[in-house]
Amino acid sequence: MSWPRVKLGGLEGAKGNFIDGPFGSNLKASEYVEEGVPIIQLKNIKPNKYLPVDVKFISDKKAKELSRHSYQAGDLVIAKLGAVGTACIIPQNCDGGIVVADVVRFRGDKSRIDYKYLCYFLNSDEGQRQVQSMSRGATRTRTNLRELRNVEIPLPSLATQKQIAEILEKADQLRKDCQKMEQELDNLAQSVFIDMFGDPVINTKGWRLSQLGSVLTIKHGYAFKSEFFREIGDYVLLTPGNFYEKGGYRDRGEKQKYYIGEIPKGYVLKEGDLLIAMTEQAEGLLGSSLLIPESNRFLHNQRLGLVELKDETLNRIFLSYLFNHKSVRLAIQSLATGIKVKHTSPTKIEAIEIGIPPMEAQRKFESIVSLINAQLTHSRNEKHRADTLFKSLMQKAFNGEFEVKECAQ
Repeated sequence: MSWPRVKLGGLEGAKGNFIDGPFGSNLKASEYVEEGVPIIQLKNIKPNKYLPVDVKFISDKKAKELSRHSYQAGDLVIAKLGAVGTACIIPQNCDGGIVVADVVRFRGDKSRIDYKYLCYFLNSDEGQRQVQSMSRGATRTRTNLRELRNVEIPLPSLATQKQIAEILEKADQLRKDCQKMEQELDNLAQSVFIDMFGDPVINTKGWRLSQLGSVLTIKHGYAFKSEFFREIGDYVLLTPGNFYEKGGYRDRGEKQKYYIGEIPKGYVLKEGDLLIAMTEQAEGLLGSSLLIPESNRFLHNQRLGLVELKDETLNRIFLSYLFNHKSVRLAIQSLATGIKVKHTSPTKIEAIEIGIPPMEAQRKFESIVSLINAQLTHSRNEKHRADTLFKSLMQKAFNGEFEVKECAQ
């Protein structure tokens, strides 16, 4: 079914209901106050979700001066800088306030447009394609109110819009539930580690104290030549940017570098190798660890330290969680040097003293982690299916392929 398409500006409830924030000089950061009337910034707008983080305030007097740029609970707000076209609805439990220059407030004709339906459309692939095609900017994408007014909205009956929004909301909630489960499982292993072993640096459990250098050594990687870096290739050039905050490998997407030059012997990593981030590529990740997944395509570069065990005192799974423990990471960071980019050395890490539990306890922890990881894999598969379902429903919904019954308004 092909639905008529209406420009977003044509769905405005009344003149002045579709407006962006005040020009920059009319609202300056110097006018922010500790308490007062809240303002909405780009960081508060996420796809289909208002995020009340780092909320700023202006005085009541200033808010009255800017009243034409006000928002209230139930309004729809749209980003016009950065993630242009991203939209969310202000929750009913939020106080009214003012939008900033890079945010648009929309109040539509509710007899023609359902806000949830519109919000899902603007955040859909089609909605984003339209906004992006009208936007500009080399380093940071920007659009304007005139361009947003020209975005074409597929417009079935209001009753059908509500049906579509309800179905998409349920599918979206399924995605969020899967994501929450994944996050909880992600945190569980670290919580078990703390329960079993306490703080490794303070040694709250009273284990045998040893310097790390007495049980392991850390080997620097190779300085691969930058002229052989490519966006596509056979070998993944690992950096601290591939480290995930709680452990595990993270693909860097478009920023991922590959290597096509000659590979020096001994610098191709194997499954189970344990690496330490030796430079601060991302805040807080210096000293964090990564166990190499099943692959022979990862390269060991100079910003990473390869951990080699001297004896059977340590279990690799236990050790990977030990390095990702907050106190161990802070101990490593406290010894780091560098102004622009902090870095450490094998000698400094090997000098850190920790409490080492018996191998039996470490192996028990490994078996628990194995069970958690199996459940985590299942949870990630479920999340992938939920994401696929949601994207499929979004595409069908706005292409007029949704199997919903048109109802009289």
